[in-house]
Amino acid sequence: MYNVMVSYSHKDQQYADMIVAILEQNNIKCWIDHRDATPGANYAGSIVRAIKNADFVVVILSSNSIDSQQVLNEINSAVNNEVIIIPFKIDETELNDNFEYYIGKTHWLDAITPPIEEHINRLVETIKRQGTPKQGDATQRLSTPLRQTGNKHECRMVKF
Repeated sequence: MYNVMVSYSHKDQQYADMIVAILEQNNIKCWIDHRDATPGANYAGSIVRAIKNADFVVVILSSNSIDSQQVLNEINSAVNNEVIIIPFKIDETELNDNFEYYIGKTHWLDAITPPIEEHINRLVETIKRQGTPKQGDATQRLSTPLRQTGNKHECRMVKF
């Protein structure tokens, strides 16, 4: 069982590795493909099992991931398995129609402005605040503001 499965484009691996390192320094167990997929095992099956066994899927949103069919497949699997998705947006990319379908109403953590470590620390706080939904109430609500625009916080209640 993992707390977090990280979904990302391999072009953004440096961000994924940084997120995993900081989450794990904070005792949040992560699954990331290049480290945790079993060599010789069916790769797609390994990813689906990781998603099913995770409390959260952190999706690194970027121009690279928006173009990745693999990331879209992982989001689809998370939705189908009722795993909480936390989008972590690292650039100004807008969601395309495919991503909007799955996560258009999901509140994301805006991590565009440096330093990224501050945003990853907010991700840590968010995950710790949510706890482990698979061991608790599956209908938890995320109600804390994750995206800030100027002096105004934008916040949506999202039922998981």
